[in-house]
Parts: sequence; C-alpha cells; structure tokens
Amino acid sequence: MIKNTYGLIATSLVITFFIVIQTTVSNILWLKEMGLPTPFSLFIDNSFHDLSYMGALLLPLTLIGFSCCLLTIKFSLRYFGVERGLSYALSGFLYTSLLIFVVPLLIGGNDMISGARSEYGKIYILLIGLMGGYLFSILTKK
Repeated sequence: MIKNTYGLIATSLVITFFIVIQTTVSNILWLKEMGLPTPFSLFIDNSFHDLSYMGALLLPLTLIGFSCCLLTIKFSLRYFGVERGLSYALSGFLYTSLLIFVVPLLIGGNDMISGARSEYGKIYILLIGLMGGYLFSILTKK
C-alpha cells in the first residue's frame, strides 16, 4: 500500500511537471510567432513561475483524478485479463483525456491547460498520461 502511495505521488509529480513544461513551451512558441523577443531566460523564468503556480493547482487535481482512474482500472483488471503495464498506461491516458476533453466542457468550453489548445498539445498531453500510467506500473511492480 505504501509503495502504491509513493508511486502515485511520484507519477503525479512527473505528469504535472511535463504538462506544465509543455504549457510553458507552447506559450513561448506563441509569443515567438507573434514576433516578440523570447530569450532563453524567459523560458527559465516562466518555467519556474508556472511550476510554482500552475503546478500547485494541477498537482492535487492530478492526484485525485489519476487515483480515480487507477482505481477504475484496478477493478477492471480483476474481470479482464489485461496486462498490468498496459492497463495502468491506459489509466494515465484516461486521466489526461478527461483533463483535456471533459473538464473544458464542464467549465464553459475554455481549455483549462493552455498547452492543450492545439492538436499537437493535446496529443503530447495524452502521451504524457500514457507515459505516467506506465511509470506507475513500473514503480509499483511487485
């Protein structure tokens, strides 16, 4: 049980970190497209700022949402003989797809994560969730 808790916290931190960094990169690229100067120091400053503010909001949401998806998958593992790594990877994919497709519908159609506005951003965040779920299966391997 403790191993699962540490795995959940570590995986949630990794997922949150990569989503926040992806959002920062997306915002910096948008500024660059608008013709504004974007030195590397801007990326570093915005990364720390986004990690401290957006990360603080996204981490509890990730802990709760990812654990709900993990519980759903864990119960389904008992009835279907799906491989553990694949099922937990699907759980991470399910969490991030809920985050970028369902939550915006609940809050009036606005994307909660600015990095998920483009199709590439959505794909990247879905891959982050897939990777996070697989990481959880590795961290909690018996």
